[in-house]
Amino acid sequence: MQSSNQSNLNKNQSQHKNKSGRRRRRPRNTKNQAENKKEQEGILNKESILNLADLASESHALEKQLSELQKQLKINYSNFSNKEQSHMAKVAAIEQITATEEEIEYVRQSLKKAYKRILDTKLTYAIDHHIEDKIWRYIFYADIEGIRSKLRHKPGDKELEKKLLLRIESAFKFYRELNSKIKSDYHIEDTKVFGIEQFKQEDNDTIARLLQFNYICLGDLSRYHAQLAMQNKNKKYTEYWALAKTCYLKATDVFRLTGKPYCQLALASISNGNAIDVVWYYCMSLAVKFPSSVARDNMNSFYSKLKLDTTKVSGGESPIVMISQFVESFLHIHRSIMFNQNEDNESLPAVLPITNQLGQVVHDLVVNQDEKTTTTFHILKTTLTRTITIAMISIWVAGEKLKEKTNITLRPLILSSQVYLYTFVFSLLRNLYRSSREVFAKMEDKTLEPIVDDVLLQGLCIWSTFISSNFTALSQHCSAVSTRHRDSEKKALLDAVQSFVSLLVSHPSFPDPVLNTLPSTYPISEDLQLLGVVPLTSFHQTVDFFKEQVYEAEQNSEAKRQVRWGRVREMIKKMADSTVSNIKKQNKSF
Repeated sequence: MQSSNQSNLNKNQSQHKNKSGRRRRRPRNTKNQAENKKEQEGILNKESILNLADLASESHALEKQLSELQKQLKINYSNFSNKEQSHMAKVAAIEQITATEEEIEYVRQSLKKAYKRILDTKLTYAIDHHIEDKIWRYIFYADIEGIRSKLRHKPGDKELEKKLLLRIESAFKFYRELNSKIKSDYHIEDTKVFGIEQFKQEDNDTIARLLQFNYICLGDLSRYHAQLAMQNKNKKYTEYWALAKTCYLKATDVFRLTGKPYCQLALASISNGNAIDVVWYYCMSLAVKFPSSVARDNMNSFYSKLKLDTTKVSGGESPIVMISQFVESFLHIHRSIMFNQNEDNESLPAVLPITNQLGQVVHDLVVNQDEKTTTTFHILKTTLTRTITIAMISIWVAGEKLKEKTNITLRPLILSSQVYLYTFVFSLLRNLYRSSREVFAKMEDKTLEPIVDDVLLQGLCIWSTFISSNFTALSQHCSAVSTRHRDSEKKALLDAVQSFVSLLVSHPSFPDPVLNTLPSTYPISEDLQLLGVVPLTSFHQTVDFFKEQVYEAEQNSEAKRQVRWGRVREMIKKMADSTVSNIKKQNKSF
């Protein structure tokens, strides 16, 4: 009996040890385990493929059903709007419309679930079959646009407005969660870093394109929200516009090669009435590897609605008014050049009166300092960089046009527009630096001098980078002067270049620094802002964008200044080495 009890006790202890995991287990057969895992993955993969096929078939059937219901809804509405219909027939038509709309809503929700399951099952399959585009077109946009259309006929309808807000919020939540999942699955912590890596590596851009598409959808939804808030005079509309812009900017960050996000940013910029920002974004959307197909037409449409007063003559106005006059004059020039509104460029205004305006602004701001001076300098800096970038891109666009055989008859006009824009920017920068040097030479108080240098240097750096990267085009225009002395346009360009260089080489910051020199390939803020713009791509491929963390570009203004002047020196040395501009003869510094 005792032996039996002892045996049972040992048995129980053995079972207890097995359950608790204290008994030492046998080593696993890793080979069999690997084979089993591989077999299980194969089964799961086959199940996934079968599941995707079923889901694709289901979604296709639902798409077809949705299309048929939408056709039926149009018929129902036409029956309702028929004036010859009796009252009873119209009541029946309303009931039919309601029933069809309810069925459409049910099918949309079923289709949304099917699409979501495809996205969750295999993201790359979903992208290859354009599921993201279908979700937007069939589910969210169609529904939201349907409600917005009704609101246009019944403005102020609270029920419709409430329904629209619910739809916008639901769609926004969907895309926000989808992007969070994608970034989590693919370990994307920072969209800017991810976009830079995509640009530098030219890697598979599938995920980048998907994220960009989703951010554009988020921006569009915020824009609809802002427009509704504006209609209702809700003061929060500025927040919604800001959110829309943030989403569009994220869309540009994550994938740098497409123009659509810039087109959407132009639409968002129209809301605040800043015309030069609108044109700048439209130009950006034209200068990337995959330009927007609607940007040019949209810009032309914008210009057709924009009233530009170029008859004003500056004299005694405030700096803000003079900046505004300059912008109107420049946009008038740009509109004429981009859309060939004149048969020739002879009717374009003389360069000097316009380019002198901003020089006068600098003079007046330094002499008459007040509480608005810092703000006005910021506006001047933005205006200058926008102007130079628009001119740079327009010169590049003109160069692309020259490559098209269909533009052979327009070749003289296109070449003339390029020369005009080159001359405009060189003259603008020359006059700005000349005005700043002259005004500070007369002033004892030079506290604003570093601020003015910073205002001018960013625009100068963008132009220097562009000229260095695309020097052949400028060189060809200047070299033609030696054989064609009567060509007044190119003579004016050469004079502008030579006087500009003479002024810069005498600038205190021009000589090479002896110590602590940072290379020109260190990143600065405009590199990131203009990343993806084709005229600068060759240079940006050499920039190490992650060096910014090393020298803290945003905090170290002296480092940024050093890099920018390095790029200016490279441009001028490239000009000096050229045999066509006679710069070396003009300047003993070389």
